[in-house]
Amino acid sequence: MSASRGLLAAVAVTGALAAAGPASAIEMSLRSPFLPPVDGSAAAQAFSLARQERELIVAVERGELAVAILRRHRARRLGELLWRVAEAQSSAVVKRLHAVGALRYAHPNDPLRPSAVLAAQGDPIDPAPWWLPQIGADRVVAPGAGFPLTIIDDGIDTSHPEFAARPIRFLNANDMIPQEDFHGTMVSSVAAAPLNGAGIVGLYPAVNLRSADTGLGNCADVLAAVEAAISAGPSVLNMSWGFSPPSCLALHDQLIRALAGGSLSVSATGNTRLHFSAPAVPAMWPHVLTVGSTNARGMVSYFSTEGQGIDLAAPGESMFVAAPAFVDESGYADVDGTSFSAALVSATAAWVATRRPMQSTQLADLLRSSARDAGPPGWDEDTGFGILDIPAALRRPLPAVDPLEPNDDVNQVEAGGLFKDAAAPLTRPGRPRATLRARLDGSEDPVDVYRVYVPGRRIARLRVVPTSNVDLEVFRPSTASCYYQNRRRALRAAMIGGSYQPARGAETFSLENKRESGRYVYACIYKPRDVERRASYTLSIRTTALRPLPSQSAGKDNR
Repeated sequence: MSASRGLLAAVAVTGALAAAGPASAIEMSLRSPFLPPVDGSAAAQAFSLARQERELIVAVERGELAVAILRRHRARRLGELLWRVAEAQSSAVVKRLHAVGALRYAHPNDPLRPSAVLAAQGDPIDPAPWWLPQIGADRVVAPGAGFPLTIIDDGIDTSHPEFAARPIRFLNANDMIPQEDFHGTMVSSVAAAPLNGAGIVGLYPAVNLRSADTGLGNCADVLAAVEAAISAGPSVLNMSWGFSPPSCLALHDQLIRALAGGSLSVSATGNTRLHFSAPAVPAMWPHVLTVGSTNARGMVSYFSTEGQGIDLAAPGESMFVAAPAFVDESGYADVDGTSFSAALVSATAAWVATRRPMQSTQLADLLRSSARDAGPPGWDEDTGFGILDIPAALRRPLPAVDPLEPNDDVNQVEAGGLFKDAAAPLTRPGRPRATLRARLDGSEDPVDVYRVYVPGRRIARLRVVPTSNVDLEVFRPSTASCYYQNRRRALRAAMIGGSYQPARGAETFSLENKRESGRYVYACIYKPRDVERRASYTLSIRTTALRPLPSQSAGKDNR
Protein backbone atom coordinates (compact mmCIF):
# COMPACT_ATOMS: atom_id res chain seq x y z
CA MET A 1 0.00 0.00 0.00
CA SER A 2 1.42 3.38 -0.96
CA ALA A 3 1.68 6.26 1.52
CA SER A 4 -1.14 8.11 -0.20
CA ARG A 5 -3.65 5.35 0.38
CA GLY A 6 -6.37 5.41 3.00
CA LEU A 7 -5.07 3.26 5.82
CA LEU A 8 -7.82 3.16 8.38
CA ALA A 9 -11.53 3.57 8.18
CA ALA A 10 -14.44 4.91 6.21
CA VAL A 11 -16.44 7.77 7.72
CA ALA A 12 -20.14 7.86 8.55
CA VAL A 13 -22.64 10.49 7.47
CA THR A 14 -22.91 13.44 9.85
CA GLY A 15 -26.55 14.35 9.35
CA ALA A 16 -29.79 13.47 7.63
CA LEU A 17 -30.58 14.77 4.17
CA ALA A 18 -33.19 17.48 4.16
CA ALA A 19 -36.32 17.08 2.10
CA ALA A 20 -36.79 19.42 -0.83
CA GLY A 21 -40.50 19.66 -0.14
CA PRO A 22 -42.81 19.27 2.86
CA ALA A 23 -43.00 15.80 4.44
CA SER A 24 -41.10 14.11 1.61
CA ALA A 25 -37.73 12.56 2.34
CA ILE A 26 -37.70 10.94 -1.07
CA GLU A 27 -37.74 14.34 -2.77
CA MET A 28 -33.97 14.76 -2.57
CA SER A 29 -31.55 16.64 -4.78
CA LEU A 30 -29.87 14.28 -7.22
CA ARG A 31 -26.81 16.53 -7.15
CA SER A 32 -26.03 15.67 -3.54
CA PRO A 33 -22.65 13.88 -3.12
CA PHE A 34 -24.16 11.90 -0.24
CA LEU A 35 -26.58 9.99 -2.47
CA PRO A 36 -25.79 6.81 -4.36
CA PRO A 37 -25.61 7.26 -8.14
CA VAL A 38 -28.92 7.63 -9.94
CA ASP A 39 -29.13 6.40 -13.52
CA GLY A 40 -29.28 9.17 -16.11
CA SER A 41 -28.61 11.94 -13.57
CA ALA A 42 -24.95 12.55 -14.32
CA ALA A 43 -24.63 12.86 -18.10
CA ALA A 44 -23.48 16.49 -17.87
CA GLN A 45 -20.84 15.58 -15.29
CA ALA A 46 -19.66 12.68 -17.44
CA PHE A 47 -19.13 14.97 -20.43
CA SER A 48 -17.28 17.49 -18.26
CA LEU A 49 -14.94 14.82 -16.90
CA ALA A 50 -14.39 13.40 -20.37
CA ARG A 51 -13.35 16.82 -21.70
CA GLN A 52 -10.76 16.95 -18.93
CA GLU A 53 -9.47 13.54 -20.07
CA ARG A 54 -9.84 12.05 -16.59
CA GLU A 55 -9.56 8.33 -15.99
CA LEU A 56 -13.17 7.29 -15.41
CA ILE A 57 -15.32 4.64 -13.82
CA VAL A 58 -18.25 4.21 -16.22
CA ALA A 59 -21.56 2.43 -15.52
CA VAL A 60 -23.52 1.25 -18.56
CA GLU A 61 -26.85 -0.26 -19.48
CA ARG A 62 -26.97 -3.95 -20.29
CA GLY A 63 -26.33 -4.94 -23.90
CA GLU A 64 -23.65 -6.03 -26.32
CA LEU A 65 -23.44 -2.61 -27.99
CA ALA A 66 -22.06 -0.98 -24.84
CA VAL A 67 -19.62 -3.85 -24.35
CA ALA A 68 -18.42 -3.53 -27.95
CA ILE A 69 -17.78 0.22 -27.57
CA LEU A 70 -15.84 -0.26 -24.34
CA ARG A 71 -13.75 -3.13 -25.64
CA ARG A 72 -12.96 -1.16 -28.80
CA HIS A 73 -11.49 1.52 -26.55
CA ARG A 74 -9.57 -0.98 -24.39
CA ALA A 75 -11.61 -0.37 -21.22
CA ARG A 76 -11.09 -2.71 -18.27
CA ARG A 77 -14.13 -4.53 -16.96
CA LEU A 78 -14.55 -4.17 -13.19
CA GLY A 79 -17.95 -5.76 -12.70
CA GLU A 80 -21.09 -6.76 -14.54
CA LEU A 81 -21.92 -3.17 -15.54
CA LEU A 82 -18.80 -1.24 -14.46
CA TRP A 83 -15.70 -0.38 -16.50
CA ARG A 84 -12.49 1.61 -16.09
CA VAL A 85 -11.72 3.90 -19.03
CA ALA A 86 -8.27 5.39 -19.58
CA GLU A 87 -7.77 9.16 -19.82
CA ALA A 88 -7.06 9.20 -23.54
CA GLN A 89 -10.21 7.22 -24.33
CA SER A 90 -12.68 8.86 -21.93
CA SER A 91 -14.04 11.54 -24.27
CA ALA A 92 -14.77 9.15 -27.13
CA VAL A 93 -16.26 6.50 -24.86
CA VAL A 94 -18.63 8.88 -23.08
CA LYS A 95 -19.83 10.41 -26.37
CA ARG A 96 -20.44 7.03 -28.01
CA LEU A 97 -22.16 5.46 -25.00
CA HIS A 98 -24.41 8.49 -24.62
CA ALA A 99 -25.25 8.47 -28.33
CA VAL A 100 -26.59 4.92 -28.14
CA GLY A 101 -28.37 5.42 -24.80
CA ALA A 102 -26.05 3.10 -22.89
CA LEU A 103 -24.44 5.61 -20.46
CA ARG A 104 -25.77 5.40 -16.90
CA TYR A 105 -23.19 7.56 -15.08
CA ALA A 106 -19.46 8.17 -14.80
CA HIS A 107 -17.10 9.50 -12.15
CA PRO A 108 -13.32 9.80 -11.66
CA ASN A 109 -11.13 6.91 -10.57
CA ASP A 110 -10.21 8.57 -7.27
CA PRO A 111 -8.00 7.19 -4.46
CA LEU A 112 -9.05 6.10 -1.01
CA ARG A 113 -9.10 8.73 1.72
CA PRO A 114 -5.53 9.33 3.00
CA SER A 115 -5.07 8.53 6.68
CA ALA A 116 -2.45 7.33 9.11
CA VAL A 117 -2.09 4.41 11.50
CA LEU A 118 -2.41 5.37 15.14
CA ALA A 119 0.21 3.12 16.72
CA ALA A 120 2.36 2.80 19.82
CA GLN A 121 4.97 0.33 21.05
CA GLY A 122 3.76 -2.43 23.34
CA ASP A 123 4.17 -6.02 24.50
CA PRO A 124 3.39 -8.20 21.49
CA ILE A 125 2.16 -11.11 23.61
CA ASP A 126 -1.46 -10.50 24.54
CA PRO A 127 -2.94 -13.66 26.07
CA ALA A 128 -6.02 -11.91 27.55
CA PRO A 129 -7.05 -8.90 25.44
CA TRP A 130 -8.84 -6.24 27.47
CA TRP A 131 -11.71 -6.16 25.02
CA LEU A 132 -12.83 -9.77 25.41
CA PRO A 133 -15.27 -9.13 28.31
CA GLN A 134 -16.41 -5.86 26.72
CA ILE A 135 -18.17 -7.81 23.96
CA GLY A 136 -18.86 -11.01 25.92
CA ALA A 137 -16.28 -13.05 24.03
CA ASP A 138 -14.97 -14.48 27.32
CA ARG A 139 -18.33 -16.21 27.94
CA VAL A 140 -18.72 -18.07 24.64
CA VAL A 141 -16.61 -20.39 22.47
CA ALA A 142 -16.04 -19.62 18.79
CA PRO A 143 -17.12 -22.34 16.35
CA GLY A 144 -15.15 -24.07 13.64
CA ALA A 145 -15.00 -22.77 10.09
CA GLY A 146 -18.36 -21.90 8.59
CA PHE A 147 -19.80 -18.76 7.02
CA PRO A 148 -16.90 -16.93 5.31
CA LEU A 149 -15.31 -13.61 6.24
CA THR A 150 -13.74 -11.62 3.40
CA ILE A 151 -11.18 -8.96 4.31
CA ILE A 152 -11.27 -6.42 1.46
CA ASP A 153 -8.05 -4.55 2.05
CA ASP A 154 -4.42 -4.22 0.92
CA GLY A 155 -3.66 -7.92 1.36
CA ILE A 156 -2.30 -10.22 4.05
CA ASP A 157 1.39 -10.77 4.77
CA THR A 158 1.66 -14.53 4.41
CA SER A 159 5.26 -14.46 5.60
CA HIS A 160 4.08 -13.40 9.07
CA PRO A 161 4.07 -16.24 11.66
CA GLU A 162 0.35 -15.70 12.29
CA PHE A 163 -0.52 -16.32 8.65
CA ALA A 164 2.29 -18.49 7.23
CA ALA A 165 0.33 -21.71 7.87
CA ARG A 166 -3.18 -20.37 8.32
CA PRO A 167 -5.66 -21.37 5.58
CA ILE A 168 -6.66 -18.30 3.54
CA ARG A 169 -8.49 -18.16 0.24
CA PHE A 170 -7.06 -15.40 -1.92
CA LEU A 171 -9.74 -14.18 -4.31
CA ASN A 172 -7.45 -12.13 -6.54
CA ALA A 173 -3.74 -11.48 -6.89
CA ASN A 174 -2.02 -11.08 -3.52
CA ASP A 175 0.88 -8.84 -4.56
CA MET A 176 3.29 -10.30 -1.96
CA ILE A 177 4.97 -6.90 -1.51
CA PRO A 178 5.28 -6.52 2.29
CA GLN A 179 4.93 -2.71 2.16
CA GLU A 180 1.48 -3.16 0.62
CA ASP A 181 0.13 -5.76 3.04
CA PHE A 182 0.22 -4.11 6.44
CA HIS A 183 -3.29 -2.74 7.04
CA GLY A 184 -5.00 -5.89 5.81
CA THR A 185 -2.63 -7.95 7.97
CA MET A 186 -3.51 -5.93 11.08
CA VAL A 187 -7.26 -6.08 10.46
CA SER A 188 -7.17 -9.80 9.64
CA SER A 189 -5.24 -10.59 12.82
CA VAL A 190 -7.86 -8.96 15.07
CA ALA A 191 -10.58 -10.96 13.36
CA ALA A 192 -8.87 -14.25 12.60
CA ALA A 193 -5.32 -14.78 13.91
CA PRO A 194 -5.11 -18.54 14.56
CA LEU A 195 -4.78 -20.34 17.87
CA ASN A 196 -1.19 -21.47 17.29
CA GLY A 197 0.52 -20.99 20.64
CA ALA A 198 2.33 -17.80 19.65
CA GLY A 199 1.63 -14.10 19.36
CA ILE A 200 -2.06 -13.23 19.47
CA VAL A 201 -5.39 -14.92 18.81
CA GLY A 202 -8.16 -13.32 16.78
CA LEU A 203 -11.78 -13.19 17.87
CA TYR A 204 -12.79 -16.04 15.52
CA PRO A 205 -9.54 -17.96 14.93
CA ALA A 206 -11.03 -20.75 12.80
CA VAL A 207 -13.13 -18.51 10.56
CA ASN A 208 -13.30 -19.37 6.87
CA LEU A 209 -11.01 -16.48 5.86
CA ARG A 210 -10.91 -14.90 2.42
CA SER A 211 -8.80 -12.01 1.16
CA ALA A 212 -9.62 -9.59 -1.68
CA ASP A 213 -6.65 -7.31 -2.44
CA THR A 214 -7.42 -3.65 -3.18
CA GLY A 215 -4.16 -3.17 -5.07
CA LEU A 216 -3.12 0.47 -5.39
CA GLY A 217 -6.19 1.66 -3.54
CA ASN A 218 -7.90 3.61 -6.29
CA CYS A 219 -11.59 3.21 -7.04
CA ALA A 220 -11.03 0.80 -9.93
CA ASP A 221 -8.91 -1.57 -7.84
CA VAL A 222 -11.40 -1.47 -4.98
CA LEU A 223 -14.27 -2.22 -7.37
CA ALA A 224 -12.31 -5.16 -8.80
CA ALA A 225 -11.64 -6.51 -5.29
CA VAL A 226 -15.30 -6.23 -4.31
CA GLU A 227 -16.32 -7.94 -7.57
CA ALA A 228 -13.98 -10.81 -6.72
CA ALA A 229 -15.58 -11.08 -3.30
CA ILE A 230 -19.09 -11.14 -4.78
CA SER A 231 -18.12 -13.75 -7.35
CA ALA A 232 -16.77 -16.04 -4.62
CA GLY A 233 -20.21 -16.32 -3.02
CA PRO A 234 -21.91 -15.06 0.17
CA SER A 235 -19.70 -13.82 2.99
CA VAL A 236 -19.23 -11.00 5.47
CA LEU A 237 -17.39 -8.20 3.65
CA ASN A 238 -15.08 -6.22 5.95
CA MET A 239 -14.24 -2.74 4.60
CA SER A 240 -12.02 -0.80 7.02
CA TRP A 241 -11.46 2.13 4.63
CA GLY A 242 -13.42 4.79 2.80
CA PHE A 243 -13.74 7.35 0.01
CA SER A 244 -14.64 11.01 0.36
CA PRO A 245 -17.92 11.51 -1.53
CA PRO A 246 -18.57 11.89 -4.37
CA SER A 247 -15.62 9.57 -5.09
CA CYS A 248 -16.31 5.97 -6.13
CA LEU A 249 -20.10 6.10 -6.04
CA ALA A 250 -20.14 3.04 -8.32
CA LEU A 251 -19.26 1.00 -5.24
CA HIS A 252 -22.90 1.42 -4.17
CA ASP A 253 -24.13 -0.70 -7.09
CA GLN A 254 -21.74 -3.48 -6.16
CA LEU A 255 -22.75 -3.55 -2.50
CA ILE A 256 -26.42 -3.78 -3.50
CA ARG A 257 -25.50 -6.75 -5.69
CA ALA A 258 -23.57 -8.23 -2.76
CA LEU A 259 -26.65 -7.88 -0.55
CA ALA A 260 -28.79 -9.62 -3.16
CA GLY A 261 -26.24 -12.44 -3.27
CA GLY A 262 -26.42 -13.04 0.49
CA SER A 263 -23.41 -11.04 1.73
CA LEU A 264 -23.32 -8.59 4.65
CA SER A 265 -21.26 -5.42 4.20
CA VAL A 266 -19.47 -4.07 7.29
CA SER A 267 -17.62 -0.74 7.30
CA ALA A 268 -15.64 1.22 9.86
CA THR A 269 -17.11 4.63 10.62
CA GLY A 270 -13.72 6.37 10.56
CA ASN A 271 -11.23 8.22 12.73
CA THR A 272 -12.06 11.87 12.01
CA ARG A 273 -13.97 12.89 15.15
CA LEU A 274 -11.39 15.62 15.80
CA HIS A 275 -11.79 16.81 12.20
CA PHE A 276 -15.55 17.47 12.11
CA SER A 277 -16.51 13.83 11.34
CA ALA A 278 -16.42 14.34 7.58
CA PRO A 279 -18.67 11.97 5.60
CA ALA A 280 -17.41 9.05 3.53
CA VAL A 281 -18.63 6.00 1.69
CA PRO A 282 -19.45 3.15 2.02
CA ALA A 283 -19.98 3.74 5.77
CA MET A 284 -22.86 6.16 5.29
CA TRP A 285 -24.80 4.12 2.74
CA PRO A 286 -27.91 2.03 3.43
CA HIS A 287 -27.45 -1.72 3.94
CA VAL A 288 -23.91 -1.24 5.27
CA LEU A 289 -23.35 -2.15 8.94
CA THR A 290 -21.26 0.77 10.18
CA VAL A 291 -19.07 0.41 13.27
CA GLY A 292 -17.55 2.98 15.66
CA SER A 293 -14.94 2.54 18.38
CA THR A 294 -15.13 2.38 22.18
CA ASN A 295 -12.48 2.35 24.90
CA ALA A 296 -11.90 0.23 28.00
CA ARG A 297 -14.52 2.23 29.92
CA GLY A 298 -17.16 1.48 27.34
CA MET A 299 -17.22 5.07 26.10
CA VAL A 300 -16.85 6.36 22.55
CA SER A 301 -13.20 6.72 21.48
CA TYR A 302 -11.80 10.21 21.08
CA PHE A 303 -11.18 9.59 17.36
CA SER A 304 -14.34 7.67 16.39
CA THR A 305 -16.39 9.49 13.76
CA GLU A 306 -19.91 10.33 14.83
CA GLY A 307 -22.96 10.51 12.61
CA GLN A 308 -26.21 9.04 11.45
CA GLY A 309 -24.57 6.25 9.50
CA ILE A 310 -23.33 4.46 12.65
CA ASP A 311 -25.08 1.23 13.68
CA LEU A 312 -23.10 -0.06 16.63
CA ALA A 313 -19.66 0.11 18.26
CA ALA A 314 -16.89 -2.25 19.39
CA PRO A 315 -13.50 -1.86 21.09
CA GLY A 316 -10.90 -0.08 18.98
CA GLU A 317 -8.23 1.31 21.33
CA SER A 318 -4.98 -0.35 22.39
CA MET A 319 -5.51 -3.28 20.07
CA PHE A 320 -2.58 -5.71 19.80
CA VAL A 321 -2.28 -6.76 16.17
CA ALA A 322 0.02 -8.70 13.88
CA ALA A 323 2.09 -6.37 11.72
CA PRO A 324 4.78 -6.84 9.06
CA ALA A 325 8.36 -6.42 10.25
CA PHE A 326 8.75 -3.06 8.49
CA VAL A 327 6.02 -1.67 10.80
CA ASP A 328 7.52 -3.22 13.97
CA GLU A 329 10.42 -5.66 13.98
CA SER A 330 8.69 -7.69 16.71
CA GLY A 331 5.92 -8.52 14.25
CA TYR A 332 3.27 -6.95 16.48
CA ALA A 333 1.99 -3.47 17.28
CA ASP A 334 -0.37 -1.64 19.61
CA VAL A 335 -2.83 0.35 17.49
CA ASP A 336 -6.04 2.38 17.69
CA GLY A 337 -8.74 2.77 15.06
CA THR A 338 -12.28 1.99 14.02
CA SER A 339 -10.76 -0.39 11.46
CA PHE A 340 -10.29 -2.88 14.26
CA SER A 341 -13.75 -2.26 15.72
CA ALA A 342 -15.16 -3.20 12.32
CA ALA A 343 -12.99 -6.34 12.27
CA LEU A 344 -14.51 -7.49 15.58
CA VAL A 345 -18.04 -6.95 14.29
CA SER A 346 -17.24 -8.68 10.98
CA ALA A 347 -15.79 -11.72 12.77
CA THR A 348 -18.83 -11.79 15.06
CA ALA A 349 -21.18 -11.64 12.07
CA ALA A 350 -19.46 -14.67 10.51
CA TRP A 351 -19.54 -16.46 13.90
CA VAL A 352 -23.28 -15.81 14.40
CA ALA A 353 -24.12 -16.75 10.80
CA THR A 354 -22.24 -20.03 11.28
CA ARG A 355 -24.22 -20.87 14.41
CA ARG A 356 -27.54 -19.45 13.18
CA PRO A 357 -27.94 -19.39 9.38
CA MET A 358 -30.12 -16.47 8.28
CA GLN A 359 -30.51 -13.82 5.61
CA SER A 360 -27.98 -10.98 5.58
CA THR A 361 -30.63 -8.34 6.38
CA GLN A 362 -31.67 -10.41 9.42
CA LEU A 363 -28.03 -10.67 10.49
CA ALA A 364 -27.55 -6.90 10.38
CA ASP A 365 -30.77 -6.32 12.30
CA LEU A 366 -29.81 -8.95 14.88
CA LEU A 367 -26.41 -7.36 15.58
CA ARG A 368 -28.02 -3.93 15.95
CA SER A 369 -30.88 -5.07 18.15
CA SER A 370 -28.69 -7.21 20.44
CA ALA A 371 -26.08 -4.47 21.02
CA ARG A 372 -25.69 -3.26 24.62
CA ASP A 373 -26.94 0.31 24.91
CA ALA A 374 -24.02 2.55 25.90
CA GLY A 375 -25.35 6.11 25.71
CA PRO A 376 -28.75 7.76 25.81
CA PRO A 377 -31.57 5.22 25.45
CA GLY A 378 -31.93 4.05 21.86
CA TRP A 379 -29.82 5.10 18.93
CA ASP A 380 -27.18 7.81 19.36
CA GLU A 381 -24.57 9.32 17.03
CA ASP A 382 -21.61 8.05 19.08
CA THR A 383 -22.25 4.30 19.39
CA GLY A 384 -25.38 3.74 17.29
CA PHE A 385 -27.60 1.15 18.99
CA GLY A 386 -24.84 0.19 21.44
CA ILE A 387 -21.75 -1.98 21.93
CA LEU A 388 -21.37 -5.36 20.26
CA ASP A 389 -22.65 -8.19 22.50
CA ILE A 390 -21.82 -11.66 21.18
CA PRO A 391 -23.78 -13.76 23.72
CA ALA A 392 -26.89 -11.64 23.17
CA ALA A 393 -26.57 -12.03 19.39
CA LEU A 394 -26.33 -15.81 19.80
CA ARG A 395 -29.47 -16.13 21.93
CA ARG A 396 -31.78 -13.28 20.87
CA PRO A 397 -34.76 -14.38 18.69
CA LEU A 398 -34.16 -13.81 15.01
CA PRO A 399 -35.75 -10.72 13.47
CA ALA A 400 -38.44 -11.32 10.89
CA VAL A 401 -37.33 -11.47 7.26
CA ASP A 402 -37.62 -8.12 5.47
CA PRO A 403 -39.01 -9.36 2.14
CA LEU A 404 -37.79 -8.64 -1.39
CA GLU A 405 -34.64 -6.75 -0.38
CA PRO A 406 -32.79 -5.07 -1.99
CA ASN A 407 -35.55 -2.87 -3.36
CA ASP A 408 -34.45 0.70 -2.61
CA ASP A 409 -35.12 2.09 -6.09
CA VAL A 410 -36.56 1.19 -9.48
CA ASN A 411 -33.26 -0.04 -10.96
CA GLN A 412 -33.11 -2.70 -8.24
CA VAL A 413 -36.50 -4.22 -9.13
CA GLU A 414 -36.91 -3.63 -12.89
CA ALA A 415 -35.70 -6.10 -15.51
CA GLY A 416 -32.31 -5.18 -16.95
CA GLY A 417 -31.41 -2.78 -14.15
CA LEU A 418 -28.82 -3.80 -11.57
CA PHE A 419 -30.15 -7.32 -12.05
CA LYS A 420 -31.00 -9.16 -15.24
CA ASP A 421 -34.43 -10.31 -14.06
CA ALA A 422 -37.21 -8.19 -12.59
CA ALA A 423 -38.22 -8.62 -8.96
CA ALA A 424 -41.35 -10.66 -8.36
CA PRO A 425 -44.43 -8.40 -8.56
CA LEU A 426 -46.82 -8.28 -5.63
CA THR A 427 -49.83 -8.58 -7.94
CA ARG A 428 -49.85 -10.12 -11.39
CA PRO A 429 -52.31 -11.63 -13.88
CA GLY A 430 -54.28 -14.23 -11.97
CA ARG A 431 -53.21 -12.79 -8.59
CA PRO A 432 -55.32 -9.67 -7.92
CA ARG A 433 -54.58 -9.40 -4.18
CA ALA A 434 -51.46 -9.32 -2.06
CA THR A 435 -50.41 -8.59 1.52
CA LEU A 436 -46.94 -8.35 3.02
CA ARG A 437 -45.24 -7.04 6.13
CA ALA A 438 -41.93 -5.19 5.84
CA ARG A 439 -39.89 -2.51 7.59
CA LEU A 440 -37.97 0.68 6.93
CA ASP A 441 -35.09 2.48 8.60
CA GLY A 442 -34.37 6.12 7.86
CA SER A 443 -30.64 5.43 7.53
CA GLU A 444 -30.26 1.76 6.61
CA ASP A 445 -33.34 1.07 4.48
CA PRO A 446 -35.21 4.31 3.75
CA VAL A 447 -37.25 3.19 0.71
CA ASP A 448 -39.04 0.04 -0.44
CA VAL A 449 -40.11 -0.23 -4.09
CA TYR A 450 -42.60 -2.82 -5.34
CA ARG A 451 -43.94 -3.79 -8.77
CA VAL A 452 -47.73 -3.79 -8.82
CA TYR A 453 -49.91 -5.06 -11.68
CA VAL A 454 -53.13 -3.19 -12.48
CA PRO A 455 -55.41 -5.18 -14.83
CA GLY A 456 -57.22 -3.46 -17.67
CA ARG A 457 -60.52 -1.81 -16.72
CA ARG A 458 -59.78 -2.35 -13.03
CA ILE A 459 -58.85 -0.35 -9.92
CA ALA A 460 -55.87 -1.18 -7.69
CA ARG A 461 -56.32 -0.07 -4.08
CA LEU A 462 -53.15 0.19 -1.99
CA ARG A 463 -53.26 0.53 1.79
CA VAL A 464 -50.23 0.90 4.09
CA VAL A 465 -50.66 0.59 7.87
CA PRO A 466 -47.41 1.63 9.64
CA THR A 467 -46.08 1.62 13.21
CA SER A 468 -44.66 5.11 12.67
CA ASN A 469 -44.83 7.70 9.93
CA VAL A 470 -44.31 6.49 6.34
CA ASP A 471 -45.47 7.89 2.99
CA LEU A 472 -46.63 6.20 -0.22
CA GLU A 473 -46.09 7.26 -3.83
CA VAL A 474 -46.97 5.51 -7.10
CA PHE A 475 -44.98 5.91 -10.32
CA ARG A 476 -45.62 5.08 -13.97
CA PRO A 477 -43.82 2.13 -15.58
CA SER A 478 -41.59 4.53 -17.53
CA THR A 479 -39.96 6.01 -14.43
CA ALA A 480 -36.22 5.58 -13.86
CA SER A 481 -36.27 6.34 -10.13
CA CYS A 482 -38.51 7.05 -7.15
CA TYR A 483 -36.18 9.92 -6.23
CA TYR A 484 -36.85 13.35 -7.68
CA GLN A 485 -35.95 17.00 -7.19
CA ASN A 486 -39.38 18.60 -7.24
CA ARG A 487 -42.74 16.97 -6.57
CA ARG A 488 -44.66 19.30 -8.86
CA ARG A 489 -42.43 18.46 -11.81
CA ALA A 490 -42.51 14.78 -10.90
CA LEU A 491 -46.32 14.81 -11.07
CA ARG A 492 -46.12 16.16 -14.60
CA ALA A 493 -43.80 13.33 -15.61
CA ALA A 494 -43.21 10.02 -13.83
CA MET A 495 -45.28 10.18 -10.64
CA ILE A 496 -48.98 9.33 -10.62
CA GLY A 497 -49.67 10.48 -7.06
CA GLY A 498 -49.16 9.76 -3.39
CA SER A 499 -50.50 9.68 0.15
CA TYR A 500 -48.90 11.66 3.01
CA GLN A 501 -50.76 11.10 6.28
CA PRO A 502 -48.89 12.26 9.42
CA ALA A 503 -47.77 10.07 12.32
CA ARG A 504 -49.20 6.53 12.23
CA GLY A 505 -52.02 7.36 9.86
CA ALA A 506 -52.77 4.71 7.24
CA GLU A 507 -51.71 5.63 3.70
CA THR A 508 -54.21 4.76 0.97
CA PHE A 509 -54.10 5.25 -2.77
CA SER A 510 -56.39 4.03 -5.54
CA LEU A 511 -55.25 3.76 -9.13
CA GLU A 512 -57.65 3.21 -12.01
CA ASN A 513 -56.58 1.75 -15.32
CA LYS A 514 -59.06 2.72 -18.07
CA ARG A 515 -57.13 0.83 -20.71
CA GLU A 516 -58.16 -2.60 -21.92
CA SER A 517 -54.67 -4.00 -21.27
CA GLY A 518 -53.05 -4.40 -17.89
CA ARG A 519 -49.82 -2.67 -16.84
CA TYR A 520 -47.27 -2.61 -14.07
CA VAL A 521 -46.58 0.44 -11.88
CA TYR A 522 -44.12 1.06 -9.05
CA ALA A 523 -45.29 1.57 -5.47
CA CYS A 524 -42.68 3.39 -3.37
CA ILE A 525 -42.99 3.38 0.43
CA TYR A 526 -40.49 5.53 2.30
CA LYS A 527 -39.55 6.90 5.69
CA PRO A 528 -39.84 10.69 5.77
CA ARG A 529 -37.56 12.59 8.08
CA ASP A 530 -39.00 12.59 11.60
CA VAL A 531 -38.15 11.68 15.19
CA GLU A 532 -38.61 7.92 14.79
CA ARG A 533 -35.96 6.25 12.62
CA ARG A 534 -37.77 2.94 12.08
CA ALA A 535 -41.17 1.75 10.97
CA SER A 536 -42.78 -1.59 10.27
CA TYR A 537 -45.78 -1.65 7.99
CA THR A 538 -48.36 -3.88 6.38
CA LEU A 539 -49.03 -3.28 2.69
CA SER A 540 -52.23 -4.70 1.21
CA ILE A 541 -53.34 -4.47 -2.42
CA ARG A 542 -56.62 -5.51 -3.98
CA THR A 543 -58.13 -4.92 -7.38
CA THR A 544 -61.80 -4.31 -8.13
CA ALA A 545 -63.98 -3.41 -11.09
CA LEU A 546 -63.66 0.09 -12.52
CA ARG A 547 -66.05 2.67 -11.17
CA PRO A 548 -65.89 6.44 -10.47
CA LEU A 549 -63.42 7.47 -7.77
CA PRO A 550 -63.29 10.60 -5.57
CA SER A 551 -60.78 12.95 -7.17
CA GLN A 552 -58.86 13.60 -3.95
CA SER A 553 -57.93 9.94 -3.37
CA ALA A 554 -57.53 8.57 -6.86
CA GLY A 555 -54.83 8.52 -9.47
CA LYS A 556 -55.52 8.06 -13.16
CA ASP A 557 -52.99 6.64 -15.56
CA ASN A 558 -54.32 6.80 -19.11
CA ARG A 559 -50.96 7.24 -20.82
